[in-house]
Amino acid sequence: MKKRGDFNLSFSMIFSIIVIIAIVAVAFYVIKSFVSVSECTQIGLFYEDIQEHISKAWQSPISKDTFIGKIPSGINLVCFGNLNQSSSKEYREEHNSILKANINMKNRNLFLYPANKACDSTLSSIKLDHVKTDEFFCIPAKDSKIELITEKDQFDSLVTLRK
Repeated sequence: MKKRGDFNLSFSMIFSIIVIIAIVAVAFYVIKSFVSVSECTQIGLFYEDIQEHISKAWQSPISKDTFIGKIPSGINLVCFGNLNQSSSKEYREEHNSILKANINMKNRNLFLYPANKACDSTLSSIKLDHVKTDEFFCIPAKDSKIELITEKDQFDSLVTLRK
């Protein structure tokens, strides 16, 4: 005799539900992995684009241009300069934080802030070739884009980076 509200599930039904839950969990994991790879790729492409822009300016006799680069949405600032340079008061806290995080990488001159949003800090800084800066400075990201001024005069050997 069946009681009212009695609910029986067969073994195959329970097994099917467990398999469906496992498939959905794996799908979310794979999607999350692809998104993080996409952000890492975007950072790598940003680095390639800015170095290419600087190399073109360095090879020309005179250049004054604005580089517009796209970065992942988690990055708030892109900072330029050597860590041993002085920084403006506006970005002193970020400079000190970057200095602590990159103590063994003093030859780098481009830093993403916050570093933990740059592919788990693995791509948070690089060394750009053929550049100089007058001081350590940061450019805030607006709509995941930054604008950087690059200048080179006829008798300069390096490209100067400015806000």
